[in-house]
Amino acid sequence: MIPAACRPPRSVTRDATVGEAITLMLMGDYSQLPVMQGERTIIGVVSWKTIGRKSFVEGGHAEFVRDCMDEHVSAVGEDRPLFEILDTLVREDFVLVLDKQKRVTGIVTMSDVGEQFREVSEPYLLLGAIENQIRRLIAGRFSLEQLRAVRAPGDTRTIDGLFDLTFAEYTTLLASADNWRRLRLSIDRNTFVAALDGVRRIRNDVMHFDPTLEEQGVQELRNFARLLRAVSPIRSVEATPTPTKKA
Repeated sequence: MIPAACRPPRSVTRDATVGEAITLMLMGDYSQLPVMQGERTIIGVVSWKTIGRKSFVEGGHAEFVRDCMDEHVSAVGEDRPLFEILDTLVREDFVLVLDKQKRVTGIVTMSDVGEQFREVSEPYLLLGAIENQIRRLIAGRFSLEQLRAVRAPGDTRTIDGLFDLTFAEYTTLLASADNWRRLRLSIDRNTFVAALDGVRRIRNDVMHFDPTLEEQGVQELRNFARLLRAVSPIRSVEATPTPTKKA
């Protein structure tokens, strides 16, 4: 799942100089380097933390990696579920990943996990933000009968307010020129509705756990969310109830 687990990390030997380790960490923006003997034997790890501890806490001078490395390193198999190693990652900041031949295939850090979480969760978070903004945009501007009128023919689903509408129904509602005028927006209706319909299609893919959602789809969600923030006032939907038709 995590690309870093499949990228063999840079490593140093225990006899490498601390200067060499520092140079490699600076060049690669690494926080730590495995200390290895060959591709299978893990000796330990050298990191900014171990170097700092030797230099500033213990008050010593480390010339070689062996003088400031930590011999404790957690290593897990490549088929180990991510959730099973989260506690180790929180405690130790990283784990080494081993293939079935016990070769180090990668190093996974908390930063890598955070990036993975962002990639997986961002479409859901954006869709939630977009739907909330759409609700803010239309809240209080349409009667209950008008909201119910956007249901597809034969749809007997109960609609008691805007929270019962689907993305397709938001699109149908705002595609009407008369309904659009109620929003009092200066932006182009056709462009807005086309973009909203694109969000609907992306939502269907995301909610069916389609793994093929590419960066372009995520960028479409970001762009539409940005547009909504620009045109939709931030106010509570609950504070503006949907009006009902008077008898």
